[in-house]
Amino acid sequence: MRDFVYRLPYPVFLAIRRVYWALLNCIRPLVWAWRLIAFHCSIGPRSAPVVGIHTIFLSMENVIFLEEWIVYHHLKGVTHFFLYDNTGSTRGSPYNLNNPHVKLGTVNKYGIPYDDLVLLSQAEVDAVIARIQSDFPDIYIHRWTPRDENGQIVYGHVEAKNDALARFGGMVDWMVFMDMDEFLVSDETIPEICHWMGSRGFDGGLMVERVMASRYDHIDRHVLDNEMAYRRPTVFIPKYVCRPDAVQYAAVHNFRSLGIQTVFDTRRLQFLHYKMPSLHSEMINDFVAIDTGIDPGLLYAYKEGVDRGCGPEWRSTVVNPDWRALMTQVLPSWHVELAKERSRDRKQAMRHGRKVALAGRTLMPPVDD
Repeated sequence: MRDFVYRLPYPVFLAIRRVYWALLNCIRPLVWAWRLIAFHCSIGPRSAPVVGIHTIFLSMENVIFLEEWIVYHHLKGVTHFFLYDNTGSTRGSPYNLNNPHVKLGTVNKYGIPYDDLVLLSQAEVDAVIARIQSDFPDIYIHRWTPRDENGQIVYGHVEAKNDALARFGGMVDWMVFMDMDEFLVSDETIPEICHWMGSRGFDGGLMVERVMASRYDHIDRHVLDNEMAYRRPTVFIPKYVCRPDAVQYAAVHNFRSLGIQTVFDTRRLQFLHYKMPSLHSEMINDFVAIDTGIDPGLLYAYKEGVDRGCGPEWRSTVVNPDWRALMTQVLPSWHVELAKERSRDRKQAMRHGRKVALAGRTLMPPVDD
């Protein structure tokens, strides 16, 4: 149906789109009011909502950080982990195809040659993941192998999210969609935040990112010991938490629903995105030390939990920590130009009246990626 509408003449398409958004804006307050009333009129004691987290990942790239990511979010109240293993992918998203440095299975989109750093065979990687899975009862690893017209495995980011909603959505009350190099930061637990959204009738909320230095910068330390943040301006690229039963369509950075969504104030909830390679000579001056806002007690419990399994000492035995020479082979300066280009696009969009809510006081309708 969507493709049919897109093929219509532009004036007809524009009229249909305006009618669609007008009807949607009329329905949303009614759906929001109904869910708000239903929540407060529910009978019986309310237990904490069950929260799951979904991600799609390449096992070789993330295996040395997998347990840290799981332990930390388990301490934050996430009980179910839906991990889509995309090992074997030969083609990523269109964004990655335009990246001159990415080599799938070898170099990630941030120019980090992880294949030369992780000195494990695929069988050893699978053994580590199986051991981690046995330590946590609610980890569901799903082999994600969508194929293109040539039969090659592709990333299928959007398809993976919608598949997870259909396959696992009935197991949890709320679901978080993010990547393995992203960590949620809040003074509250994630179930408490989801209960707050439910008490106000929201279908979900968008989270603002804080761009951090790469996980690979200091692999002999815990990921969250890295407090170097990228100080150049970045655009609003959110991730989100939502009610699976309310989502009509999940995209990469937003989702569509009939009800109302919120945009979290960074003081309530945000996420740290450990992605930029600060060790490179061209970017080393673009980072500044910050307070990540993570509770010291939580950090202590997180380190204790990880050190019993795959701590930094284990990583140093399977990873070559000196990778500056490898980084000279790639030039991540394109990130700087990309950030400037996106900043210009954002300013142009705002001049046309499309305002982006960063403080959580206004509502932003979801759009497709």
